[in-house]
Amino acid sequence: MTKINAQLGGIGKASVNYSGGGENLKIQVNAGKTINLVAGPKDFDALSRLGIAAGVLTAPATGSTSTTSTKQAGVTPTFGLGLTGGATGPLDISTKSGADMARSTLLQVLSSIQSTYQTTNAPPPAASMPGNNSGSANATTTAQLANYNLALSLMNTDPSNAVSNIQSILNSGGGGNSLLSLLSG
Repeated sequence: MTKINAQLGGIGKASVNYSGGGENLKIQVNAGKTINLVAGPKDFDALSRLGIAAGVLTAPATGSTSTTSTKQAGVTPTFGLGLTGGATGPLDISTKSGADMARSTLLQVLSSIQSTYQTTNAPPPAASMPGNNSGSANATTTAQLANYNLALSLMNTDPSNAVSNIQSILNSGGGGNSLLSLLSG
């Protein structure tokens, strides 16, 4: 442990847990720090001998509401779930209070998984669009837009008969009688 802790320095701390007749290596990352676990060469890979996959261990900064992650080639981010139980030891569902504690712990884990998923799969921020997208247009532009809308309505009502389209617009009050008499003649 002293060699691992010497390598970690102020970034984290390693310890061995003796429970259930076995030994478990625990690496605790300090708040706001990241540890990259990198596999060694084939014959000298200590991680594989310990049963640990290469990856990234990270802990959010104290008081931080979000975590940031950076992707490195060949390194898969790894997140701890905290299923080691509480102050009373490992999870035990044989009693009502133990089952309640296990349920509470699993709900916290579920919340942690959701938060981690949302953090790591957040879409990139939308790029700002150029131009003015608020306010109002001047009278000339508004009139021009109305003319374009009128032209589109002429084309979309009955594309096979433009004269009947114009007559239906004039009959509905969209023009004067002189234009109507010209079209019907």
